[in-house]
Amino acid sequence: DFAVLDVPWDGARYMMYQTLHGRPIVQGYLGRRVEAAFCDTLPFELNQLGIQKQLLLEKKVKYIVIHKKKLDWDVRRSHDLSYIKTLHYVASVYSYYYEKIYETADAATFKVY
Repeated sequence: DFAVLDVPWDGARYMMYQTLHGRPIVQGYLGRRVEAAFCDTLPFELNQLGIQKQLLLEKKVKYIVIHKKKLDWDVRRSHDLSYIKTLHYVASVYSYYYEKIYETADAATFKVY
């Protein structure tokens, strides 16, 4: 009776994660979209996390998982290293709005409710 939001959207990799935890996810692919999906209207700007939280509560999204790096990232590549640093910063900002329940160097999990 709850869903999971994976951040950032990494191609379709979050759908692979869904097969592991078995919970509904916010994102997903369809052959054809007929209207805007919830994830299309969800704000991800760090100054909009209060609004994001309210929308997630309304849709019963219980957890947010921030993947701080992809499986194929390489810190020797400057672009990948910069993105990893950005996602670490994003995770630190999320901890002001959401309860952090788990964190490793690779990911952080936050509880919405």
